Amino acid sequence: MGGKQYLEQFVVNAMQEIGLCELAGLQLTVQHLKRDLSQARLTKLSLNDITATFRGMSMSFGVGTPRLWAVLHWLACTVDQQHQNTQKTPTLVISCIIWMLLYLQSHHNSDGPKFLTLFLKSQGISLKSLDALHVFGITMSYKWAVEAVDQLASVQMSEVCKVMYTQPWFMSHDNVNICQVWVFYGSKSG
Repeated sequence: MGGKQYLEQFVVNAMQEIGLCELAGLQLTVQHLKRDLSQARLTKLSLNDITATFRGMSMSFGVGTPRLWAVLHWLACTVDQQHQNTQKTPTLVISCIIWMLLYLQSHHNSDGPKFLTLFLKSQGISLKSLDALHVFGITMSYKWAVEAVDQLASVQMSEVCKVMYTQPWFMSHDNVNICQVWVFYGSKSG
């Protein structure tokens, strides 16, 4: 019985070392949005590519975390859970855990929280809700979300302006309210 505690401590130490090494290998691959916050970059990667990389089954996104993924999957997906749970998928939960671990190590490892923040912002999440998720390290702050959306919008608007100057364009306008405005102004002066 005396050797059990030493063996357990060895396993914990080995798993910590393995987890840190695997996460360190992903750090350069999860810092893309720091350099390039663009529509093309945001829509380039799919969640399937990211989870396959985290699992170590694909190298398109980085080196992966196959051993950390295996441990987290074993903890999240017991035999009972597989039979009882038909709605929840452990793949998304484990991906979120890995994103959060990377983000906790450095605020530069924030592609996952940035993707999620922009998605939630586009869905109309409130300031308090987004900042509450930010406190837990799941998303970026509301301030960051507003600045990012403004940056994306200004880039898209400049592209629209370029197209307007180089190509013919047509505009349609609805003049239904002109009579109401005229009547309102006419009754005020009369």
